[in-house]
Amino acid sequence: IYFEEILYDKFTGEVYITIEGNGENHLLYHGIFRLKFKDDDVFQDSVVQLEKLDFTPKKTFYNNLEPNTGYEGLAVDQNFFYLGLESILTPEGSFSGHTVISIADKSSLAIIKEISTEDLEISTVCGLYSDENYSIWGIDRNQRKIFKLKFDKYFNIVNKNYYDIKTVVPEYNQFEYVGSLESI
Repeated sequence: IYFEEILYDKFTGEVYITIEGNGENHLLYHGIFRLKFKDDDVFQDSVVQLEKLDFTPKKTFYNNLEPNTGYEGLAVDQNFFYLGLESILTPEGSFSGHTVISIADKSSLAIIKEISTEDLEISTVCGLYSDENYSIWGIDRNQRKIFKLKFDKYFNIVNKNYYDIKTVVPEYNQFEYVGSLESI
């Protein structure tokens, strides 16, 4: 299993992580988990429980999850979770060049919308952040871009912005390297 994203929900005080499953039984391990801290205090140094969130419909949540390819991006606003799938794989096991961002109601954990990135110039989602309601920032690692999507109340995209990321060797800015940002 691989830990991918960590999120502090400033509205509820909860902390969440995303985990990617790997291997033969990878679907058992893929998920979004709430961390429970000693004495219910996020400032404690001990996590005492992981609670897997039960998003529905399950078929939608587990669709396109593959070994080592799962939810790498997670953001939250006042009412919604935003789940960013790393990529949709081709039948040959390569990245397809697009993915999906699922939006779920925080109180019911029901996935209410899936947004394909096929026409959005976003090939991967490796980190998400919500700066305000109906707004997310994300990292497209494979294209080395930061993106910002703004939604209306029906989660139609009303504004989108893209920013290039230049990955350079520290103190040798003329040398680019393959490593890239995976969190925001």
